[in-house]
Amino acid sequence: MAPMTKSALQYEHITDEELHTLKLKVQKHLGTGLVTVIGSGLSVAQGISGMGALADHLVASVPKQLSKPLIPGWAAITGELKSGQGLEAALLRHPPQPDLEDIIVKETATLMRNDEAKVIRQVVSNGKTLPLTRLLRHFPKSPPVIDIITPNYDRLIEVAAEDAGLGVDTMFVGTVLGRYDAKASNLSFVKSLRQTKKTVRKITAPRVVLYKPHGSLDWCMRNGKPIRAAVEHIDTPLIITPGLNKYLHGYKVPFDKHREKANSRVDTCSRLLIIGYGFNDDHLETHLSPAIRSGRSTLIIAKTLSPKALQIIDASPDVTAFEYGKNGGQEGTVIWQGKNKLFLAEIHLWDIDDMVTEIFGND
Repeated sequence: MAPMTKSALQYEHITDEELHTLKLKVQKHLGTGLVTVIGSGLSVAQGISGMGALADHLVASVPKQLSKPLIPGWAAITGELKSGQGLEAALLRHPPQPDLEDIIVKETATLMRNDEAKVIRQVVSNGKTLPLTRLLRHFPKSPPVIDIITPNYDRLIEVAAEDAGLGVDTMFVGTVLGRYDAKASNLSFVKSLRQTKKTVRKITAPRVVLYKPHGSLDWCMRNGKPIRAAVEHIDTPLIITPGLNKYLHGYKVPFDKHREKANSRVDTCSRLLIIGYGFNDDHLETHLSPAIRSGRSTLIIAKTLSPKALQIIDASPDVTAFEYGKNGGQEGTVIWQGKNKLFLAEIHLWDIDDMVTEIFGND
């Protein structure tokens, strides 16, 4: 069977009964055994630069910092960009030297940090509520752990979780210079101990356990050890930029620990929620795609489903997906349920804000 394509689809409108059933299914999906994967789409929707904007920023900022030995390597990369290649493809074809990579990391962090600051300022100063905050408020209170995996460097997930009244376990312990210690970080959320006849039970605070296999803007190395630093500017944070070198760096602490724990959670979960993720990351795909194809109940939400996402939907028995679409001149949501495609007019379930309002009501 040929892979599904959007252009070939003829959408039927969803009935009221089908929509009611769908809402109940989504509500039930946010239950025990859920692992959530959040890609760059969620951050881009809030104003964080995507790959295209990052490439433009690097083209403008990197040349000013190049020493003579680095010029040929950067020229090869920009040549690929000018020919129409994407940033990741360019960096895969021409892996940068370490000194050039340091500049790329620094400038990537500068752009992302500036974008992030604008969003956080809106939350702190203007009372903005992020869509993810609204969604997290509808996750079940028991068990008290929400597992989230993200390749994003920014800290919008952390902000959204804390604004929803949740703690965030990043596997670092400390306020200003947090050391990497997954066990101590987990224990820091114990609120009390309850004695039973046979054992002592830990009562823990509700929290997000956040796995960031590509690093974070607030991670850095200090005296040869990774820390999470509560300072405004880290010149070279621990982030893995696109390209071949990310596969080398991905096997170093703390990236490897976050990746291993993330993949373990994918292997053992009973359902998946995937938001704004294009299925283009090999660090996660070795576990994520096979889990979905094997029948793991999955809900995918994206403005536009990537070609790889469509392939996974086509090959998987239990996937529901929402994306933006048009049907007969009407805008709305294309709902993929296995081989079946339905259309919901004028309601945008692919948008987290609209989805929360439609599925769970105003909060």
